[in-house]
Amino acid sequence: MKILIIVFVFLFSISNTLAQEYKIGEEIDLDGVTVTAKSCAEKAAETLDYDNILNCPPVEAAKSGYVIFDVSVGEYFYVKLGKIYQYQLEELYSTAGKDGYFVATAKIVSFKNRIPVIEIIKIDYLRPRPKIILHCDF
Repeated sequence: MKILIIVFVFLFSISNTLAQEYKIGEEIDLDGVTVTAKSCAEKAAETLDYDNILNCPPVEAAKSGYVIFDVSVGEYFYVKLGKIYQYQLEELYSTAGKDGYFVATAKIVSFKNRIPVIEIIKIDYLRPRPKIILHCDF
């Protein structure tokens, strides 16, 4: 029983040290992040199964909102629109194995339900997800 308690305390302390502590005004680098739906990001953060993000239908984002998911830390952020616009989030949205890509610097401006809200300060690179082109032979 003591061993089980020790293992539980050890795992709990590891999970707490892995969770990033953010402060308002702190700048973060966004590189290798994914735009997805909040509902899919929650599932991915809980299960660490990133297929939840790669196969998340766009209609989910319309229901639950857009977030930025950082795969390297397994966390997601709400986005304050300004430097980045709604249409850009839609173009960067990852679905069906196709994803957009962007590199940016952001800062933490607030928290919403203990999730950081970020504001993009500077966009270094932005590439929308590839569009599907259907060919029709008549």
